Amino acid sequence: MRFLFSLLLLLASQVFAQETGLQPGSYSKSEADLSIKREATGEISFQITAVSGIGHICALEGSIHAGRAALHSSFERRANQPACMVDFVTSENGIEVKSNGPPCLEFCGAGASFENFEGIYIKPPSGCDGSGLTQTRNDFQRAYDNKAFAEARKILEPVLARCAMVMGRYYADSIRNDLAITQYHLHDYAGCKNTLESFREETSKSDEQLKSQYSAFEEGSRLPIVRAARTNLKLCDKPTN
Repeated sequence: MRFLFSLLLLLASQVFAQETGLQPGSYSKSEADLSIKREATGEISFQITAVSGIGHICALEGSIHAGRAALHSSFERRANQPACMVDFVTSENGIEVKSNGPPCLEFCGAGASFENFEGIYIKPPSGCDGSGLTQTRNDFQRAYDNKAFAEARKILEPVLARCAMVMGRYYADSIRNDLAITQYHLHDYAGCKNTLESFREETSKSDEQLKSQYSAFEEGSRLPIVRAARTNLKLCDKPTN
């Protein structure tokens, strides 16, 4: 009987893969993560956690049937509105997540939207998952603290090219700051300025100007990163002899 149950689970998972092309695993895009699991019952479940630029979270979870999940909210039941429908479509680059829009808003924070979780999720490249990035940052910090700046750059530089597409904006920008100050110590002022080019608009403004534009979340999370970039740009903008 146990063998028969296991066989049925295997057949169910094979049918699922054949019908949808979806494979259980962890997938990511900038500011969002998707997890697809095969439960003991054979059912395929998913979880999505997305964070908007101002820190509001959009969290969805449910079961996928024939490539679609139907999520029912208390508002939908009260107001007789359509359910939130989330489609999972296998693409060349990963899994594309799409929704029917407004009915999904109740699953998001006040400042988030369905647009935060929609898009193409990919399997993180080697070393680009959470544990891999943590290890890279630790290795970089060890080399930097030992003033082995060439080694520190060699450790950190490939991360932006390889992992930026699955990293959150703030995390990627903190790496840019670390890389830029390392380039400064190596007298690569042009490289430093190029690494920080995306900060130019924000760093041209004062803290007070930025505070008037930022949300409370951005003031606490974004402003320190911009301040560091402003300092680094001033260092690397200095004329060289």
